[in-house]
Amino acid sequence: MYQNVQPVSTSSVSHARLMKREPSIDVRERILDAAMHLVESRPGDFTMARVAEGAGVSRATVYRRFGSAEGLRSALCTGRGADASLDQWGHRARVLDAALSEFARAGVHGATIQGIADRAGVSPMTVYNHFDGKEGLVHALISERGPSSLRLPALSASETYEDAIAAFVTGMLEIVEKQRDLFGLVIAPDPITRRAFHRMREDHAGIRLVPMLEAAGLPPGIDARVAAGSLMGMIMANAVIMPLLFGAEVEDRAALAEQITRLFVNAIS
Repeated sequence: MYQNVQPVSTSSVSHARLMKREPSIDVRERILDAAMHLVESRPGDFTMARVAEGAGVSRATVYRRFGSAEGLRSALCTGRGADASLDQWGHRARVLDAALSEFARAGVHGATIQGIADRAGVSPMTVYNHFDGKEGLVHALISERGPSSLRLPALSASETYEDAIAAFVTGMLEIVEKQRDLFGLVIAPDPITRRAFHRMREDHAGIRLVPMLEAAGLPPGIDARVAAGSLMGMIMANAVIMPLLFGAEVEDRAALAEQITRLFVNAIS
């Protein structure tokens, strides 16, 4: 009726448990090895999917072992001595990309640091530590990707006035096309965006278009600030407002730059 059951020794149980734990330990180390390799070779490509691929496990396995990308980075810092700075991880650009996406989706007022952090794969504290908050993010976006990032060359003796305007318009159109969502914030600015633009003007003296126009020698009676505002208005209207509000995309940037340049130069001649 009853079968003889062989007693199981305590050492056998311990060994069985150890055998169950060893694969888990091995998987964890493989994940850390793959993550460390990415950090040292391609920090900008550091994602949970890339780590999983390098370790030969599923992404779900990586999340089960470390909880989140931030948890994995923390384990690398404590266990492998990795540098957790934002620039080292290549996350500054990712945080700014995430912020811009959230601002475009929900507006600056409606976006949250938690949502930005989730999209970038970092903790909210990381965002606060490096940018202070939403105003710091908007300021960083404007300063690093906005008009002030355009480097205007000095007007040399060999350049004509029209050449200088054409160079400016072409450069601005390229920036606006790449960062349309950023310039879209200008259409309906909230207090945070306005303060960030004021900070940009204080930090970078705005766009150095006015001095360039003054140096070029405007006709008598033409105010350089009015001329600069008019030129920027044409650029913004054609490259931001028309595409965002009416779906009229820029099909030929070079042709548009030439037309804006001609219109501006003819108007003030």
